[in-house]
Amino acid sequence: MGRIFHTEGDYKETLKCYLYAFALFDKLNSPNKGLVGQYILKLKEEICDALCDRYYEEIKANE
Repeated sequence: MGRIFHTEGDYKETLKCYLYAFALFDKLNSPNKGLVGQYILKLKEEICDALCDRYYEEIKANE
């Protein structure tokens, strides 16, 4: 889902999907969490750290 939102330019939903995927893969001890981590870093590069950090804070506040 995150890749779909990323393509559509909905970066907040993209980050939300990536964070959920990372948490899930982390609980499963899956090596895929590294791939999701790479996606998050690419997103941060694309939209700038400050905006990504703001989205992260908004997502965490709404949980």
